[in-house]
Amino acid sequence: IAEFAGARTEVDIYGGWRGSLGGLDLDAGITGYFYPSGQDATYFELTGSLGYTLGPVETKLGIAYAPNQSNLGNDDSFYAYGQVKAGLPGTPVTFVAQVGHEDGALAGPTGEKWDWSLGAQVVKDRFTLGLSYVDTDIYRRFDPDKLAHAGVFLSLSIAI
Repeated sequence: IAEFAGARTEVDIYGGWRGSLGGLDLDAGITGYFYPSGQDATYFELTGSLGYTLGPVETKLGIAYAPNQSNLGNDDSFYAYGQVKAGLPGTPVTFVAQVGHEDGALAGPTGEKWDWSLGAQVVKDRFTLGLSYVDTDIYRRFDPDKLAHAGVFLSLSIAI
């Protein structure tokens, strides 16, 4: 990562519960963001989502809340998002679109931001390969250190 509070590494540890109720997919959890050798940078976030699948299309509404913590400047942060995934029938390819809004300590220099992403994933057994374009409405004049700028991201996930 770009240097953050003296750290150049982020380690995320998370746990939670996932289940279903009446055709809805439910997910709740907690994530700890740790920055080895960082100074007063570690924080925790509570998450939850509600999803629904209809054929090859999955929809999800989710939230993330980081309560008031000293390393967040004694402020909290609230993020809400919507996501749509559409599988390409007969292939391992899924297209993903997401939009979110954040308010508070983690929302950048203005204290409020929108973000969005468009991408695709390919799933093979336990492996998921993703390619996404991600952007925000935080413009360069509000972010001179370029902490939040658009980019194309490649990811690889392995389910254990």
